[in-house]
Amino acid sequence: MRENMVRISFDIPANEHTLLKIGCTQARVSIKDFMHEMVLKGIQELEDKRLQERLKLSIQQSKDSKVKSRGSFAKYAEDEI
Repeated sequence: MRENMVRISFDIPANEHTLLKIGCTQARVSIKDFMHEMVLKGIQELEDKRLQERLKLSIQQSKDSKVKSRGSFAKYAEDEI
């Protein structure tokens, strides 16, 4: 095995393995190359999902903060009038 490389091993049902082999054969791509690409794509999707969730939370917190500050401002304005 090459330096800085690790082996990943996992079990899948036999019928899914058959589908994987057929799909890769028809696409003329090795299972190794296909799986490597899918791992990278999956990691990117996970990062995008996490970023999207953080963005939604940040937007919600910002909206909540504006509502609170508007409420405080309205109370302040009433006290001044």
